Amino acid sequence: EKGILSILFEGKNDTDIIANGGIRPNVVAPFVDFESKSLNNLKFNKIDNKYHVEGISAHAMEPNNGKNAIKEFALEINKYVDSKFIRFICDNLINTRLKDCKLDITDKEMGDLTMNMGLLKMDKDNVSLVINIRYPHNLDYDKFIKEFTEIAKRYDVSLKVMSNSAPHYVDPNSKFIKTLHESYIKYTNDHSPLITIGGGTYARDFECGVAFGVLFPGEVEMAHETDEYISIESLMKAGTIICDAIYSVAKDPKW
Repeated sequence: EKGILSILFEGKNDTDIIANGGIRPNVVAPFVDFESKSLNNLKFNKIDNKYHVEGISAHAMEPNNGKNAIKEFALEINKYVDSKFIRFICDNLINTRLKDCKLDITDKEMGDLTMNMGLLKMDKDNVSLVINIRYPHNLDYDKFIKEFTEIAKRYDVSLKVMSNSAPHYVDPNSKFIKTLHESYIKYTNDHSPLITIGGGTYARDFECGVAFGVLFPGEVEMAHETDEYISIESLMKAGTIICDAIYSVAKDPKW
């Protein structure tokens, strides 16, 4: 599992915009509601003097699966206002891999670092933005935070780490992992390689624990989505695989 990092950016509100957007740091922001006395005829819907930016939620581990309303808001607003904070977002946070600010990194096993803008708040005086980052185990964490802090300072924006959970890595060649993989192959005949997830599970509380199932190849990722579901067929197949894996591990006295 990738590392999970939440960062709070704060600055002064140098606009007349009052805004609120997003629901959680680990969900692609599905909306931004805002009002402004100086901005008119924007492309967003307006009801009772308040604009509404519509997005599409998705799990923060792959932000590109959704449509981020904070991103849409910032790109549009940046055309009309001279704001350091809005410019900070547009210059550095539009790309979900942080390529714009050259903080992108990838790993052969764990894949790309990803970034999601989750929560935006603009009141009369201040602005805050919470982002959620999923990062591979080859990231130099201290160097990353130092460089990100320096970038934010150029826009008079402060950076504060809200939480950080280090990457959880288990050797794919270990006997435990191979046993789980064999149970999966036994009931699917699928020899796809093992994968890393951007999500975080309780598996990281155990030295050799891993998240096992239950999304099968080709299925739509519905975690944290509206009307989250799993098909009965997939549920039954997953139950069979998990039972076989438990039996295979438990029958070996060396575990």
